[in-house]
Formats: sequence, C-alpha cells, structure tokens
Amino acid sequence: MTRHLISSMALLLAFASALHAQSMDSATAKAPSTSDWALSCSDTACLVSRSVMDANSGQRIASVFFNYTHDKVQEIAIAVPLGVVIEPGLKLSLGDKDLDLKFEVCFPDGCRARRILRLLDEDRITGTETLDILAFPYGQGTPIKIAVPTDGLKTALEDARRKARALSN
Repeated sequence: MTRHLISSMALLLAFASALHAQSMDSATAKAPSTSDWALSCSDTACLVSRSVMDANSGQRIASVFFNYTHDKVQEIAIAVPLGVVIEPGLKLSLGDKDLDLKFEVCFPDGCRARRILRLLDEDRITGTETLDILAFPYGQGTPIKIAVPTDGLKTALEDARRKARALSN
C-alpha cells in the first residue's frame, strides 16, 4: 500500500511540477482555453488530467488531476499558481454542492490541494458541464472562478478505472 501511495504521489507531483507560476489578480479567469483530458498510467496508478490556460497570456492557471490506483483509491487534486490563501483551501463548485479541497503542498511554481472522492462526488462531477474551481487570491476578499470543461471527462475516468483495475492482475 505504501509503495502504491508513493508511486501515485510521484505521478501527481510530476504533473503538478509542470504548473507555471503566475499571479491571479482578476475576479474571474479570462476566457480560459483548455487541453483535452489526458490519461497516463504507471505500474500502480492511472492519472486523468487537464490544464486550463489563460487565453490572453497562455499561462497555466489551473490543473485538475484524478488519480486511480489498482486498489480503487480515487482522489482529485487541483494545482493553482502561487498567491492563493492557504486557508480556506480551494472549493470545487458542483452546482448545488461545494467540495472543499485542502492544500497539502506548495512548490515554487504553485500549490496543490486534494481530497478523496466518493462515488457520489464523482457522479456530480461528471454530471456538470464545467468544474468551477474557486480560489482565494491573497489580499482579495472575493474568490476567482476557474471553469474547467468536463467534456470527455466521464469517458476518461471510466478508462482510468478500467486500466487501474488491470494493474493489479
């Protein structure tokens, strides 16, 4: 179990370290562009990820990761640039419900928050058109909202779950 957790965390760290630092000084991220959901697997886990880029600057403003291990541990991690308030963490708005994600680590290029997902949370996530990330920039009273499109996410998560199960065989 420890080996799997370390391997999963290493996979998350590799993707999170690609996050470029930038300040977040507007109330809402401007017209983000997105890449497709990407799936990659190691010997012990599969990771689905997508980044949101600012359409004006081309800089990454958020990355979202879903991690599945062969023993069915699933979690969501979100990486954002430096300059966010550590408390209260990030919020993932799913329409009628918000999921709180607590920051666990900051690197020179950004901070990462995560939480374990329940099946009900995953159903809510794949049932929305966008994942709305609420981050709280330092020194501002209102959060910024970063919208991450969910098109293709349900299929990517199903593929990750299937491939992660096969890792144990």
